[in-house]
Amino acid sequence: MDPSNVLLMAKAAPKMQTVIADYLVNELDCLFEPLKLSDSFLRSMADSNVDSTEDMKDVGGIELAFTGIRTKSGALNTMILNVGGEDLQKFKGKNGFTANLCDHISREVSIDLSKLELGRVRSELFSMGSDGRVRFSSLMSYRGNPEDFGDDRVSIWMVLSSLLSEASNSAGELSASKQ
Repeated sequence: MDPSNVLLMAKAAPKMQTVIADYLVNELDCLFEPLKLSDSFLRSMADSNVDSTEDMKDVGGIELAFTGIRTKSGALNTMILNVGGEDLQKFKGKNGFTANLCDHISREVSIDLSKLELGRVRSELFSMGSDGRVRFSSLMSYRGNPEDFGDDRVSIWMVLSSLLSEASNSAGELSASKQ
């Protein structure tokens, strides 16, 4: 990982975001841009959210918001699928949760979700969107190895590591496209 790439996550009121950005640019001579999360990244996070969790009660249900829907009238912008916690187990498998769910929807209602862009993933553990907004719930542990502390919650560090990796990849693609 390039040490010049840093993932900065800030919780601030929208009015304060420009103040923070101005300070970073003017006082610390930083160059930054918002992180856009790709469709493939969001699908992989949905997969890991379901596939790596032993107890589906931790995940609760999962909501997938698909965008990029092209209709003649332009009236349909987003399609949201909610999969209840009791149904998540049905879509676990070697192809991953989202691929299995998309295949099932394609067979049952003839909508090919693989052609649509995943814009948001939300579960009881976290929520993240293609616009880079991420929220974690208190159901996630901040400890690296929660089981060492008798903490049976899912660790936040897997998600943060994935976000940092995605930020590094998108920064590398951006610098390559500018050359």
